Amino acid sequence: MRCLFVIVSLTCAAPVLAGEASVADRYRAWQSCLNASIARQPAGLPHAGAVKAALAACGRSEIAYLETLAASPLFGAGEIDAARDTIRARAAGTLMIAARDRLDPVATGSIDRRRP
Repeated sequence: MRCLFVIVSLTCAAPVLAGEASVADRYRAWQSCLNASIARQPAGLPHAGAVKAALAACGRSEIAYLETLAASPLFGAGEIDAARDTIRARAAGTLMIAARDRLDPVATGSIDRRRP
């Protein structure tokens, strides 16, 4: 949990920290890639499949983000490796919600089932 707090703190404070401005930029680039990838998924694709495809499609931007975090003086040698699964799990959870909203409008209430 400490790693996640530090990651969020570092991402939010990145413009203030000298030499760490690219952390926030890389995080935003990764999130933009994930959001765009989910938006391109075809309707009817299982949500888990859409999430897996989005994470795979955005692997390069994820690696760039994690490498930037690893270079931060706030992290020890193994802390990014330990936090990687947590970071991906949080992203996958957010993507699952986005996939549900995008790919299943009946479940989210944007289409009323009772209407003919």
